[in-house]
Amino acid sequence: ALLNEHAEESIWNEKINARICTIEGLVLLKLVANNDRPARTKDLIDIQQIIKLYFEVFSDEVYEDHFDVMEKHNEKETDYIQQVSAYVIGRKLKTILNKDEALLKRITKILQQDKGNYWNNLLKGLTENETPRT
Repeated sequence: ALLNEHAEESIWNEKINARICTIEGLVLLKLVANNDRPARTKDLIDIQQIIKLYFEVFSDEVYEDHFDVMEKHNEKETDYIQQVSAYVIGRKLKTILNKDEALLKRITKILQQDKGNYWNNLLKGLTENETPRT
């Protein structure tokens, strides 16, 4: 129900209209799946791939609604765009999870298991004090 509330409408043709999980919702599902079955590393690889490609798909939204995140990171870093993308995804996860305190705590705990720069930026976006602009 939580993800359905944040699903996006997708119209494939005049006969097929469906609500699908957002990219951020998919990251959420993969975080939980990996936490439930840590030996299944494919979920972590998928999350990294989403972060790597996120800006290509959502650059307009990042520039318009999350430009402040770009200013929080060092643009000279080789993975600058991925760091920004992870942070923005974290912000959007916060929006999804704001009605489910138990799941928010679980995801926060998962992300506190330091698994690198992207993980840390997902956590920073999720836990920032500022209300995300979406």
